[in-house]
Amino acid sequence: MDKPELFVSKPAGPEKESWYHYRLKEEQETPKRLEDAAKFLASMISVSLSIFLSVSGKSGFPETRGVTAALVMWILSLILSFFVLFPFRYRFSADSVKSFRGAHRKIVAVKRFLLTLSLVLFALALIALIFIFL
Repeated sequence: MDKPELFVSKPAGPEKESWYHYRLKEEQETPKRLEDAAKFLASMISVSLSIFLSVSGKSGFPETRGVTAALVMWILSLILSFFVLFPFRYRFSADSVKSFRGAHRKIVAVKRFLLTLSLVLFALALIALIFIFL
C-alpha cells in the first residue's frame, strides 16, 4: 500500500503577510471611505443646486412637473447622503469577533446602498434638469 504524500506548509513571507494586513485594513476602513464619499456627494449636490438656481435667474425654476420631480430627487439625494453619515445602531456582541464582523458587513451594506441610491437620484435629477433647461 502506498504511503500518503506529506505536505509541509511554509509560513507566509513578509510580502504576502503585508498584503494580507493591507487587505484587512482596507476592509475595516470601508465605512470611513463611504462616509467620505457621501460628504463629497453632499457638497456636489449643494454646489450644483446653487449653480442651477443662479443660472435660472431670479425667477427660480419654472413651475413644471419635471422640475418639481427633479428637485424632489435632488433633495432626497441630499438626505440619503446625510444618512450615510448617520450613526445607526447595529446589534453585535462585544465579546464575539464573528458578531462584530457581521455588524461590520451590515454597516458597509447599508452605507453602500444609501450612497448608491443617493448618487442615482442625483444623476437622474441632473439629467432631468439638463433636458429641461436645454
